[in-house]
This record gives sequence, structure tokens and C-alpha cells, in this order.
Amino acid sequence: MRNRSLVFKSSVFLGIMIVLLSSVLVTISIVREKNMYYDYLRQLEAALHAQLELGVDTLEAAKGSMNLKPDQFMANQSNIRLAEQLEAMTKDDLITNSYVMTPDITAKDGKSYLKMMLTNKSLDAQGLGPLKDYELPATFQAAYEEAQKSGVGMTEEYEDMGGTWISLLSTIKNEKGQTVAIFGLDFDYGKVKAELDKTTTDFVLISIGAEVFFILLVIVMLRYTLRPLRRLSELSLKASEGDLSISIPVHNRDEVGKLSANFNTMIGSIRSLVQNIKNTADDVMESSDNLRMSADQTAKATNEVAASIQEVASGSESQLQSAEESRKAMGEMAVGIERIADSSSVVSELAQDASRDADNGNEVIQQTVEQMNKIEVSVTKTASIMHELNERSVEIGHIVDIISDIANQTNLLALNASIEAARAGEHGKGFAVVAHEVRKLAEKSKESSDQIAQLLHGIGINMNSAVQAMEAGSKEVKTGTDIAGQAGEAFQKIVVSFQHVTEQVQEVSAAAEQMSAGSEEIAASLEELSRIAKGASVNSQSVAASSEEQLAAMEEIAASATSLREMAATLQKEINKFKL
Repeated sequence: MRNRSLVFKSSVFLGIMIVLLSSVLVTISIVREKNMYYDYLRQLEAALHAQLELGVDTLEAAKGSMNLKPDQFMANQSNIRLAEQLEAMTKDDLITNSYVMTPDITAKDGKSYLKMMLTNKSLDAQGLGPLKDYELPATFQAAYEEAQKSGVGMTEEYEDMGGTWISLLSTIKNEKGQTVAIFGLDFDYGKVKAELDKTTTDFVLISIGAEVFFILLVIVMLRYTLRPLRRLSELSLKASEGDLSISIPVHNRDEVGKLSANFNTMIGSIRSLVQNIKNTADDVMESSDNLRMSADQTAKATNEVAASIQEVASGSESQLQSAEESRKAMGEMAVGIERIADSSSVVSELAQDASRDADNGNEVIQQTVEQMNKIEVSVTKTASIMHELNERSVEIGHIVDIISDIANQTNLLALNASIEAARAGEHGKGFAVVAHEVRKLAEKSKESSDQIAQLLHGIGINMNSAVQAMEAGSKEVKTGTDIAGQAGEAFQKIVVSFQHVTEQVQEVSAAAEQMSAGSEEIAASLEELSRIAKGASVNSQSVAASSEEQLAAMEEIAASATSLREMAATLQKEINKFKL
């Protein structure tokens, strides 16, 4: 039952309630119908009793002549007319026997008897004619005693030698209030039961039809009412799998409609957040590729500069060893110095380009940091929305508490109504039944409100989990912001390094110009050539050391660019899991 849908459990619960309520109403209706039927029999008996009571003098005379033989007793015209009157009563389809008995019980052999005064022909044919003794069944005797006390008595169904009956007995009294005779009517219990069974069957069939109709109506209404929740559950599952392109239509403004609207707002916020992260990751990926390419080009140019400087150093040492060799190699040195000047110019341009690329990369990193801050604000806002949803769930819980209090008050009022109905006695029985039903409905309402409170508690737990998840996401975004800040600091260092590289390249260019001027002076004076060669050797060593430092800086830049690209690729892989 726990794994069943909310529609199924609600339908089963309400169906059981409808069946129980219908069963109670049918039972009450059957009992009332039976009582009404018996009331009709009493009214019929009362009408016939009134007819006989008009001839009370005749009955007194017949009572006084019961010592005669049956033939002599029935020869009296007054007795004949009374017998005909009793026979006429049996013309009613419900009445089988009608009779008048003496009011006094006689006992013989431990049994109780009443003597028949006058009967209809059917009883006479069964041997219970005038002046015959009738053995009283226990149920019949109880009705006789009730008639003696209150004037009218009715038996439950009983069986004697003539069949199964329900009998109505009433006392016939004279003007002095003395009981002259007992008037009785026998109703065939088979006919009475058939009438009551037919009524019961009609009530049951109508009740079953109404139960089926209302149960189907409840199922349809529940399915229609809870359809948005089922759709919301399906879309939540899709969202958890990464599909953020979903949305649920909102057709009403009740609690379910508000929940759907809030779900759409949350998905929209997450979708915008993921889109911004994706765009930023793409920008970081592109910038890292550009930076890596620039670093590779700069490293190549630096290697060429280092090679050229090594050649210059070798040439300077050769010049120091032999001035004659230096003079002969003057032409080759001029060519080498020209190559150094060209290479220095190229390196200067590449260093300036790399510096600009580093500046651009620094700006991209700063934009990334700003975007991560915006993402952090968006995630914080989403967490705030989830907190607000949780507060709304708490407010709904307060409303359910109010409903529960109302149910308790209703139950108390129903109890007070039952007490007042009990004080009213016979006239308050109907109101007592209604009060009892109201109290049962109040108890069921309280049970339903408790179930709703449990559901709201489960929703609150889920909302808290969602809030914790959003807070964890906010922490992750904060971590991303810190990493982006660290990348920005790295780019700041890269920019400073590129500035140093540019300065070193400019120094190389100045040195090349000095070497070119020196070569012209060497042509004029060997002594000046020796001095310049020594200065060129020292400068070449300084340039070589600077080239090595520049190469190491370029390697660090390339490593940073590669690390940044790997981080951007990882971020893109995670973002691509979402469908926008």
C-alpha cells in the first residue's frame, strides 16, 4: 500500500468512507421502513378495533353466554353478526385471521390458555372456533401482557400449528373501564417478510448504484486534481537527469498551481545559471587555446634568440684569441650582428604580441570572476526561493492544524448534541443519529487533516534536502570563484613576466646596435676591436642568461595555459550534461 499512488490510496480511502456511510444510511432506512410498516399494521388494527368497540355491549352479552354449547352460542344473531364482521376483516390481503378472546388466562397441565369467543372461518376450520381453548406461545403471551398494561401489544414472529405469524392484540373495554375481551389480528409473516425484503432489496440496489457513481466521481475528481502533481514528479525526474528545457503548464491559482509556477521559476533560474557557466567555460577554453599558441610561438622565438646569442659569444671569444682571425671574420660578424638585430626585432614584436594576449587573457579571467560572482548570487537567490517554499509548507501545516481544531470542535458539538438528544427522549432519537454521524465525520476529518500534516512534513523534509543541495551548490560556485581568482592572479604574474621579457628584448636590440657600431670601428682600429669584443662577450653572456630566464617564463606560461584549458574542458564536460 505504501508504494501505491496518492490517487489510488485516496480513492480507496474515500471509497471505503462512501460504502460505510451508504451502509449506515441503508440500515437506518431499512429499520425506519420496518417501523413504518409495523406502524401501518397498528393503524389498521386500531381502525378495526374501533369498529368492534362499537359493539361492546354485544361482546359483554356474548361473554356472559359462554357456558352454552358452541351450536347454541352461535345461534345468537348478535354473535353471528360479530363473526361476519370478523370474517370481513380478513378480506384485507395482509390479515389472515381475526378473533376475539376472553381476557382471562386459564392454566392447565402447566400451560396457559385463552378461550376463543368469536373467530373467522379459517380459524374455525383449524379447530380454533368459538369457545375453544388456545394454547399461548411465549411470544403471544408477552404481547397479551403488554396489551393488558398499555392497551395494545404486538408479537415478534412466532410459529404455531397454523403457521408463522405476527399478531396484534388490543383490549376492548366497557364504559366502566373493565376489559370485556381481547381483540386479535394475525398477519402472515411470510407476506410481511416478502414486503420488507422487497423494500430492503430496493434500498440495497439503490445504495450500490449510488456508491458506484460516487466512487467513480471521486476517482475522476482525484485524478483531475492530482494530475499536475504527477506531471510535476515526472518533470522533476527529468530535471534531475539534466534536462532543464522542461516546464509545467499552470492552469489554476491554488496550492498545486503555485507549486508548479515556483517549479518553473526554479528551473528557469537554474537554466540561466547553467547557460552563463557554459558561455564562460567556452570563453575560457578559447582564451586558453590562444594563450597556449602565443606561448609556443614566444618559446620558439626565444630559442632562436638563445642560439644567436651563443653564436655571438663564440665569435667574441675567437676575436679575443686572435685579432687577425677577428679581422678576417669581420665580414661574417657583421652578417651575424645583422641577423641578431633582425631576430631581436622579431622577438620584440612577438613579445609585444604575447603581452597583449596576456592582457586580453587577464581581462577574460576578470570577466570569469565577475560571472562566477553572478552565478553565486543566482544560486543564493534560488536557495532563498527554496527557503520561501519551505515557509509556505509550514503555513499550510498551520492551516491543517486549524482544520484539525475545527474537527475537534465539531466532535465536541456533536457530543453535546447527542447529550441534548438523549435529554429529549423519544423525540430526540432522530437528532441523536444525526449527531452521531456528524461526530463520525468530524473524527474522519481530523484523521484526514493528520494525514495531510504527515504529507506536509514529508514535503518539508524534501524541501530542506533541496535547500541543503542548493547551499552545497553555492559552496561549489564559491570554490569556482576562488579558482577563477587564482587564475586571475596567475595571469597578473604572466603579464609582469612578459613585461620583463620585453625589457630584455629591448636590451638585446640595443646591444645589437652597439655591436654594429663596434664593427665599423673595428675596421678602423684593431685595438678598439679588441675592447669592443670584450664588451660584446660580456653582453652576450648577459643576453644568454636573460634568454634562459625568458624561456623558463615561457614554459611556465605554457604550463599555466595547459592547466587552464584542462579546467575549462572539465567545466564544459560537466555543463554539457544539462539540456537547455
